[in-house]
Amino acid sequence: MNDQFGSEMLTSVKYARGTSDLIKQRFKAADDLYSKAVSRVRQTLEALFAW
Repeated sequence: MNDQFGSEMLTSVKYARGTSDLIKQRFKAADDLYSKAVSRVRQTLEALFAW
């Protein structure tokens, strides 16, 4: 999408099956903040366009 339109799609963090709990715990705080920011932007856009 970035190559074609000059934009990038951001999604909430979701781990693949089999990702160790150690990895999940290590990045939990950053992943939660990132996911929350993405959700806030997405919800604002959905409200704006009434999707």
